[in-house]
Amino acid sequence: MIPINKVRDLISRHSLLEKELSAGEINKKNFAEKSKEYSDLNDVVKEAKEYCCYENEKKELEKIISDSNSDKEIIELAQSELNNLVKKNEINEKK
Repeated sequence: MIPINKVRDLISRHSLLEKELSAGEINKKNFAEKSKEYSDLNDVVKEAKEYCCYENEKKELEKIISDSNSDKEIIELAQSELNNLVKKNEINEKK
C-alpha cells in the first residue's frame, strides 16, 4: 500500500505547478521544466485523487452493507460497488 501522504503530495504539487504555469511569470528555462513535470503528473493525478477517496468510499459502502435496515437490493448494489471499488483501487495503486 502506498503512503497516502505521498499521494497527497503529488496532487498538491500538480496543483501548485498548474497555478505557477497559468500565472505566466516563469522564465523560459523553468517553464519548460515545470511544463514537463506538470505533464508527467497529469498522467497519474486522476488515479491519485481516486486513491485518496478510496477509504472513505469503502467505509460508506461497508456501512450500507452491514446496516440491517437496508433493503436487500441496496445491499447487493453496495456489495457490487464495493467489489468494483476494490478492483479499481488495486489498479490505481499499481499506476
